[in-house]
Amino acid sequence: MDFSIEIKHGMADGKWIVGVDEVGRGPIAGPVLAAAVVFPPDILLKRNQHKFINEIKDSKIINAKKRSELAYSIKKYAFFALGAASVEEINRHNILQASLRAMKRACVRLEKILTKKKQGQAIHSFLIDGIHTPKLDIARQRIQAIVKGDNKSISVACAAIVAKVTRDHLMQKLHAQYPLYAWLNNKGYPVPKHINAIEKDGLSPHHRKTFAPCTKIIKNTNL
Repeated sequence: MDFSIEIKHGMADGKWIVGVDEVGRGPIAGPVLAAAVVFPPDILLKRNQHKFINEIKDSKIINAKKRSELAYSIKKYAFFALGAASVEEINRHNILQASLRAMKRACVRLEKILTKKKQGQAIHSFLIDGIHTPKLDIARQRIQAIVKGDNKSISVACAAIVAKVTRDHLMQKLHAQYPLYAWLNNKGYPVPKHINAIEKDGLSPHHRKTFAPCTKIIKNTNL
């Protein structure tokens, strides 16, 4: 993965380019979580001095151990922030709007972090994974939606890795409270063991009631 998109936005000239991605749109339980990540330009441009950068790729094709290692390195050398949208927000607004809320929160928090670090004017552009972008208070030409951005932009790929590792840890904690749903392994996705558990024991407070498998359980319960 190269930096062609970041360079197009001026990274080689010292511009700070933020990558933004979310995880958790597909599960039927748990929040959606987003991360915003920005490296000081010299870090990415000197990739030979930071070997982990050459290992960055789509988080979905990296095993859990490697993702955790990469997330640690990313957070060591980059500035990052997280944003989440709760199950209640997902149920109320739909998953797309909840995802955009999570991404906006991550971006706003990152700007605050950079301001505190006296880098408040550093951000030049936001690269957003997908076809939709959150509403941010900057010029539209400085926000770019990138389809499959985690395969094309190293900044977006880094955001995806941080978001994925963080959400997985959260689902592991929720698993300790609700082990019957096996969230330790499925992270809230509707795999057969998860579906069988909700059919047998019903929904938890962390299930998305507007998602089809959960809606079906509710409907059958009310018959």
